[in-house]
Amino acid sequence: MAKKIADISRNQGDIDWNLARKELDFVIFRASKGDYADNRYLEYTSQCCVPYAAYHYVKAATASEARTEARFFVECANKAHPLFYIGDVEYETQTETTTEPVCVAFLDELRKLGCKRIGLYINRKYEWAGKAIDMCDIMWIPH
Repeated sequence: MAKKIADISRNQGDIDWNLARKELDFVIFRASKGDYADNRYLEYTSQCCVPYAAYHYVKAATASEARTEARFFVECANKAHPLFYIGDVEYETQTETTTEPVCVAFLDELRKLGCKRIGLYINRKYEWAGKAIDMCDIMWIPH
């Protein structure tokens, strides 16, 4: 039987969790984006009653910015204790030359901060991620 997983951010608005939890096996919540905390993350995680992970929409263009965003993400995500941590890599600043250093720095910083299970949400930029792919426990490739 196929598992149902939802990707949820504040953009989904109000959710009837009594109904949603009957359908969902797992949820991946956006905890943060760039230097902004998703203001619905804690509300959603406290109400969902299904296993969940957290993701961060990476806006960084450099390794240094990626490390800063990773620290911010962990600070936001750890308020609700996710099962794993995902970097969402699809922003315009991740290019053929910046994607790999951004991803490597982001994932390395997550490990340094004690995150045990880490990964990437990566679409067409997958081919540019290079050695970051090997650093992942989880790869989330949309289709």
